Amino acid sequence: MSRSVQISAEVSPETKELLDAFSRTTGIKKARLVEDAVHQYISAMESLPPEAIVHSRVVISRDSAEQLARRLESVPSPTPALRELMNPRAD
Repeated sequence: MSRSVQISAEVSPETKELLDAFSRTTGIKKARLVEDAVHQYISAMESLPPEAIVHSRVVISRDSAEQLARRLESVPSPTPALRELMNPRAD
């Protein structure tokens, strides 16, 4: 049998509950779920070109967040071309 080492990671309470519930439901030990998930994630990331990877979380600076908020508050009206694209006529 292969040797094991212990790791530590902080996750959200929601993620922990998902892991606990899935482990209870399936009978798969949490250590096995975590190990399989890490292997699958790394394998997927290594098989994709970097430009194809869309991270699930984006961290931005406070300045960038404020700039984004200002831009979202002043969204321009849609152009006629955009209106036509979003409301195609049924032929």
